[in-house]
Amino acid sequence: MNHTLVMKVRCMLSHAGLSNAFWIETVIYASHIVNRLPIAGIDGKTPIEAWSGKLVTDYDWLHIFGCSVYFHVTESKLDPRAKKAIFLSFSSGTKAYRLWCPELKKVILSKNVTFDESRMLQLKISKKENLSLTSTQQVELVSSVVPTRTIQIVDIPDEEFEDIDTTPDLKEAQTS
Repeated sequence: MNHTLVMKVRCMLSHAGLSNAFWIETVIYASHIVNRLPIAGIDGKTPIEAWSGKLVTDYDWLHIFGCSVYFHVTESKLDPRAKKAIFLSFSSGTKAYRLWCPELKKVILSKNVTFDESRMLQLKISKKENLSLTSTQQVELVSSVVPTRTIQIVDIPDEEFEDIDTTPDLKEAQTS
């Protein structure tokens, strides 16, 4: 199960364009999804159904990890009514969503959100994070440098060599 979660976390972080700093939020959401999907090993039941006996049939609340979300704010009459954030997971104990607001640089809990699953809000990742060994970002491969050799061809007159060719002439082979 650990390997399954790690693979899901890598894919989710890569798809959302988030750094490895969000791995905890990603593990929480990945385990939330895995626990609500049917597994062949337990006769097509979900782990939650096998554990508690409760049937999981409502998947409307599932959203794409890392999708754009607008959480509603009421600061003043003239300010925007929503701010843009990134969907991370669900809040435990409440019916709220956990969102990352890049503008405020903190996790927000909000019940009043509007999802835009057609867009992914990409965070700019520093070059230092891209160079880490655990980064899942695509890396441009450097082409290998193959040393080139220049061969100089010198035309030597036939007079200096004896004719020792032992291969049959193609014209003679075709006529016989």
